[in-house]
Amino acid sequence: MNTRKISNIVSYLTHPIFLPLTLVLLLSLRQYLIAGMSHPLYWLPQLIFVVVLTLLLPLLIIVEMKRRGIVDDIMMRRRETRTMLYGVMCLIFALMSISCHRLNYDFMISLFCVQGALLMAAILLINLKWKISIHCAGVGVLTVDATLLFLSLPAQTTLIVASVTTIISMITIYARLDTGSHTRLQCIAGYALGTTVSQTIILASALI
Repeated sequence: MNTRKISNIVSYLTHPIFLPLTLVLLLSLRQYLIAGMSHPLYWLPQLIFVVVLTLLLPLLIIVEMKRRGIVDDIMMRRRETRTMLYGVMCLIFALMSISCHRLNYDFMISLFCVQGALLMAAILLINLKWKISIHCAGVGVLTVDATLLFLSLPAQTTLIVASVTTIISMITIYARLDTGSHTRLQCIAGYALGTTVSQTIILASALI
């Protein structure tokens, strides 16, 4: 069996560009499990907001950068080509956090955006001198955020969520190593950065 092909598929599915949408979907699932579908249209504008600004807009930016010759590869595998995109995403997340507050969107979405802005800023600075796995950073955030989101539910549900996200993280780390995209140290550093940023922002929000 060619594990490289499977690892490439895993890398596409766990790409950090899907992380904000995944977190919002988990947030809406959590609310559904707690209160049921009392307001079915409550999440729709928030989902559209997240999809447009964290999925469609970055894709358009990458395509335009490729068209203008700023990057030579849409997947942006070279460290040097990612710096500008990280800066743009940091700005987008920061503006989204402010917009969420003004639009009276769910507080957790604003918190996710703050996490995204800080994570992008940290990765941008690291990327100037060293390559770090943004995939692993993303699943690190996912593991912490998803587990904490479901802490208010029965312990069995929280355990299932924590177990699933941990397994996803392990598979993602293996995939990034199998494709040769990163070293073990880059994957471990990325995962540690993601979990640290997530926990720091959540703790800070609890203290404010």
